[in-house]
Amino acid sequence: MSDNGLVTDNANKREIVARVALYLMEHGYVAADDAPKIARIALDPSLDEESKANQAMALCRTFIASRMGIDPADKRLRFLADARATAKSFEEYRRKEQENEGVSSSRPVSSSQSSANDGALLSGLLLCFPFEAFAGSSPFLSLADSASLSISLKLPQEPLLSNGKWEKSSSAVRWSFPPGNRPLATICYATWCKVDAKFQKDHFGKVVLDGLALVRYCLWRGGLTAAEGRQWDDFLNSVKPDSAKRQLEAFLTAHRLPTTQPARTEPSSTDPEQPPSYLGQGADMILPLESQ
Repeated sequence: MSDNGLVTDNANKREIVARVALYLMEHGYVAADDAPKIARIALDPSLDEESKANQAMALCRTFIASRMGIDPADKRLRFLADARATAKSFEEYRRKEQENEGVSSSRPVSSSQSSANDGALLSGLLLCFPFEAFAGSSPFLSLADSASLSISLKLPQEPLLSNGKWEKSSSAVRWSFPPGNRPLATICYATWCKVDAKFQKDHFGKVVLDGLALVRYCLWRGGLTAAEGRQWDDFLNSVKPDSAKRQLEAFLTAHRLPTTQPARTEPSSTDPEQPPSYLGQGADMILPLESQ
């Protein structure tokens, strides 16, 4: 694929992710605050596959409980207690369904019954499908318009990711959409971050985290527990420019996975054998940049 094709392909993928994320948040499936929790489930090297599945089920249980208006610990949600309980519940459900099919298989199914079942299935699919995101393809919800659409968003700096065009002269991102039918609902997104340069210079002597590296750091920091967060903040506030590298190395050494625990991710840049724990990943992110 050509360079231009690769750029276009990446832009399309990012817009799909933005659409999916917006849909999930607008419909209450996830909140922006859930992103660090989900990232930790995926990236914590201390978690085995079963532990990851259990934590994912905990998020699902919390969501379902909120929709039902009950406490996540309600006994009616015991089947979502962990991955094993959920699998057992599903197997039991499937067994009962197969038994019911065995009872009814000897009975002829009329065409009207078949149509009713098909209609129920179709209705279920429509309820699950983000139909409004594709409203432009419906003749009843046509987005045809004779006027063009232009949107501007002033930012303190150029966005890291966006499907708009950055205009340096006005310090704004601009989105322009021509008139006519749009097969997809219009969406605009932009991601940027503001560096606390004073804090970084006070502790590292220079800015070590910026751009997407800073976004990744913020996502990691949001996934720490309250106790881990206090430990990391206390360490960070103790770092001094003349000893930053030595302090980061010591923190990383103290927060590697124990040798008795099998590594579940790639080794860190400073330890070829054991990767850092999730808390230790903060130092592992900063250390290579601080050393440059």
